[in-house]
Parts: sequence; C-alpha cells; structure tokens
Amino acid sequence: MEKKDQDVPLRSGGLHVVLDIMTEVERVVTEELETHPRFPDFQNRLGLIRFQRQDFEGAKTCFEKALSVNPNYQVAKSNLGFSLLELGRIEPAETVFRGALTADRKAYALNELAILRLRQGGCSEAEALLKEAVSQEPRNALYPHNLAAAFFLQNKVEEAAGSLREAARICPLYLDFFSEALLFSENRLLSDSYREYMSQQELNPYLSELHDHLGHAFAASGFLKEAEAEYRNSLRALPSLGNYCGNLALLYSAEGKEQEALTYYLKAVDAEPDSVKARVALAFEYSARGLATEAMRQFEAAKALKSGYPDIRYNLGLVYLELERREDATKEFRAALKSNPGYLFARNSLAFALFKDGDLDEALEEYKRVFSSGLLSSDILVNMGIIYREKGALEKALDSLNRAICLNADYAPAYFQLGQTYQVMGQKEKARRAWKAYLERTGEEAETVDIRKAMEEE
Repeated sequence: MEKKDQDVPLRSGGLHVVLDIMTEVERVVTEELETHPRFPDFQNRLGLIRFQRQDFEGAKTCFEKALSVNPNYQVAKSNLGFSLLELGRIEPAETVFRGALTADRKAYALNELAILRLRQGGCSEAEALLKEAVSQEPRNALYPHNLAAAFFLQNKVEEAAGSLREAARICPLYLDFFSEALLFSENRLLSDSYREYMSQQELNPYLSELHDHLGHAFAASGFLKEAEAEYRNSLRALPSLGNYCGNLALLYSAEGKEQEALTYYLKAVDAEPDSVKARVALAFEYSARGLATEAMRQFEAAKALKSGYPDIRYNLGLVYLELERREDATKEFRAALKSNPGYLFARNSLAFALFKDGDLDEALEEYKRVFSSGLLSSDILVNMGIIYREKGALEKALDSLNRAICLNADYAPAYFQLGQTYQVMGQKEKARRAWKAYLERTGEEAETVDIRKAMEEE
C-alpha cells in the first residue's frame, strides 16, 4: 500500500529537449521580437523557451510583456500563472488561474487550479476540481490524465488506474506512453513506475506549443525523426489527437508528400471537430493550395468555435479580401482589432480594405496609425501616396512615394505611382524618368502600353 504522505515530485516542465535546436529557435524568436516588439505571440513563445530552461523569472517577464500588448491573451495569462507557481508565488498564481474561470477556458482554469492544489498537497480539492473539468470537457484526455495523479496521491490506486485508462480511451496514443513507462502489469498500476512517470510529466499543457515549434524547426532542417520525437513530447504535454495529426501533416509536407499532408490535416479535424487549431491549420493548407473558398469555410468554422480570437478574425478577413468580399473583410479586421488593438497586421489590412473600397479618409487614418506604431513597408507608403494624390495633397504624395523607394529601391509600383503623380503635377520629364525606372523593374504588363504612350508624348 502507498503512504498518503509519500513525497512525489510534481513539476510543470523538464529539460529533455535538444538544446541546440532550442537555442536556434530562441535566436529566431528574439530576432523577430527586435523587428516586431509588440507582437505578443513572440513574447509568449520566448517565455515558453525560458520556462523550459527553468528561467522562471525571465519567463514571467515575457508573459507580462505579451499581456501588456494584449490583455486578453488567455494562454499567456495561464503561462504567467505557471511561472508564478514555479517561483513559489502561490497567491498571485491562484489569482491568475481564477481569472480564467469566467472565460471560455473554464476547464483549463480548473485544471490549473488543480495543479496548484496538488503542489500544495490539497489532493482532495484537486480531485474535485479535475472532476469538474472532466464534466466540462469530457472529450479532453488531459483532465482524466491529471485526475489520476490526484487519486494516486490519496492512495486511491484503483481509481488512478481507471482514470489513466479513460485518458487512453479518449487519446489512444497515450497507451504508447504508458507502455514505455511500464505503468501496468497484469492490468495493475505499478506505483513506483507511475511515481517516476509523474515526476517527468510536464503539467503545463501550453509547453506543447514549444515542442511543436521545436519539431517544426527539426522538420525544416530535415531531421524528421527528431521532429517526430518533439511532436510526441507535445502530445504528452497536451493529449490532442488533432494537434498531433496536424504535426504529422507538417512532417509529410517537409517530405514533399502533399497529398498525405492534406490527408492528415483532414484527420486532425475529424479527430477533434471542435479544435480551433486543427481547423486553422487545415484552412492554411487550403489557402496555400489556392483553395480560398475551402479555406474560408474552415476559418468560419474556427470563428464559430472561438469568435474572440483575433488571429482567426484576421485570417478570415484576408480570405474574404481574396474573394473580393471587402465589406466582410473589413468587419473581420475590425473584430480582430477590438480584441487586440495592437494587432498591426490587422490594422494594415483594414486600411487596405478601406482603401480598395474607396473610403480614403478612414484608410489614411488607419495607415497613419500603422505607420506611427512602427510597421513600415513600401506598399503602405505607396497606398498612402495614392490617397494623398487623390485628395490633392501632391507634395505629401511625393514624399510618401519617395520614402517607399528609399525603403525598397526595387519596388516597381512606387515608380509607377510616382510617375502618375508627376504627370498630375505637369512635370512630364520627371514622370518619364519614374516610368522608365518602373519599366526597368517589371515585365510587359497591360498598363505599360499606356505608360509608353505617355512617355512618347511631348
């Protein structure tokens, strides 16, 4: 029989990844942050790397920065709570976890509070919390998997075994983990093996995202076996068949097996129809294949599941733009910005949609906000130049177009619009030079015929 006070180490993360690839991922994320310091996803990802390195104070700082940009970033909030928990700041961690009880992630919040109670020795309360999480999301294997620990630590070994079997019923691939850890013998849970299994378990499910990115990095470098190992680590942290099938689809893509990749994206959605991540991954695959209508349907399904996710609304807006549904696109970009006002890509796309729809005044204001927030590109400056020209502000138009050329001397549309602006101003020689530069940078297109005629005029 197990002693109820038997000490069992419980951690939220381990260091079993290949450090070289993690260092490379960290370098890439850090560089991205230098370019886009207000992108909360990068801050969250860097926080996960530091968490995995057991730099919990550094992780906490990253998650706080992510939340300073987007206060509604629920995953970053949860990761902040786990960092506080590792730092021994129990009350602040509990405050963070409890804050999600009223959000659409209640079951996750219950799981997080249960982990906190397990760390405090409150196993009976953890059991109650995890049972409620199971009732909230009965198809999620994470909760019975963790409920087994609460049972075991109260010497309820048979109940723990039953809960582990339920987790494996929901996510059959868990049977492989249980077999590798030698958890069962003659259908009985082996206490010593299970205690060792618990000591290695990553109780922060969001570390699955880090393993996903490590796997992607391996796959992109051609290390497919190492990638698959990281995807298995991700599955163990978060038992999601949808996520795992999506990762296998990426492996097939890395091997150039496009049909197999699509098959596994479809399997991911079939395994978890309510998985936003699976729907979005399938949508991106359709989009990459030029199947905009199919991509739209998947993004719309993801939106129905999580309407408050700004990334979903943004990407759905992009598909609507591709389908020439600009009014719908504008609605989606506004919704993304309502959830995350600092989402510069969404603001830039909103400005573009307004610009294409002829709402030049509002488009210009949105472009100015994008510009002042640090997101700068030649296409933004060209569109601003066109708006200024249409409004009769010709000097401002010239300034924007010349800045676009300074930013990218090979951006052909900037020369074309510069020539158009000089023509409006009556400066024909400057217009000819700008159009000549445009023709040097582009092939024969329909509009070049008119340009050549204009260049030949006296």
